[in-house]
Amino acid sequence: MDSSSPSLTSFGARPVQRRPDRLARVFDQEVYPLFGQRLGEMLLRGTPLRPRASVLEIGCAAGALTGEITHRLGPEGRVVALDASAALLDLARARVRDQEPVGRRAFFRTHTPEARLPFDDASFDFVLANVSLGDLPDPEAAVADWARVARPGGEVVLATPLRGTWGELLDLFREVLVRLHRDDAMEALDAYLRALPDRDTVVRLFHLAGLRGVTSELDHWDLVFRSAREFFYAPVIEQGPLERWKDVAGRGASMHDVFHQLKQAIDTYFAGRAFSVGVFAGRFAARKPDAR
Repeated sequence: MDSSSPSLTSFGARPVQRRPDRLARVFDQEVYPLFGQRLGEMLLRGTPLRPRASVLEIGCAAGALTGEITHRLGPEGRVVALDASAALLDLARARVRDQEPVGRRAFFRTHTPEARLPFDDASFDFVLANVSLGDLPDPEAAVADWARVARPGGEVVLATPLRGTWGELLDLFREVLVRLHRDDAMEALDAYLRALPDRDTVVRLFHLAGLRGVTSELDHWDLVFRSAREFFYAPVIEQGPLERWKDVAGRGASMHDVFHQLKQAIDTYFAGRAFSVGVFAGRFAARKPDAR
């Protein structure tokens, strides 16, 4: 069995290559509606896609947004949609094929978001990224690359989770690590938290990329679970941030000890009521200056 997983770049998992179609469908049906769809809606909200425009969609997953983008562009527009998961791209092609001739107006390519984009400078009128900046090894380089492939006067739009996401869980995580005297894991947790961007950090990255007129829109929603078991076994967690949290805790017996106590802490603190975990997200948009 292939051990890689579908791209979950819209909500914070590591970008990898492929998993069986069954897991891609689980992501599309059970994970994307809770997380990626909300980010996708933010991505398009207020984005003036015009007929005949060319669009680069980064983190297209199973193509739920690709069809809407293609429809808005009209018969002479084109979309190039990227995702790290070949299995999700198979679903995306099938989904868009039902709406538009996929060979004429929408094109799909496997691409990991930390790699340099395989396009010439100034190739697209719009660059739309549904990406977790906190999971990229070099967010500054990524934003600069998005700006590079945008045409002068074109727009770069990003929807991404922000610092504060999973905060209720991470607070308990810290308590458990303190109780267990896991100083090494505390350092790893602090590094993980520092990597989660806030609004000002994203705005700064846009400015460093040479983009101008940056606007931002913030959103928040809660995911609700009945127990620690339901939380940790939910696909949105298993296919999302769980592997990162395991890295923080360390592997082997020490990891199992941390997660055993973490589960106990959730069920103790939230006994008799739901475990509600917040997601904080931001939409950032800016234009590439016209050539002088």
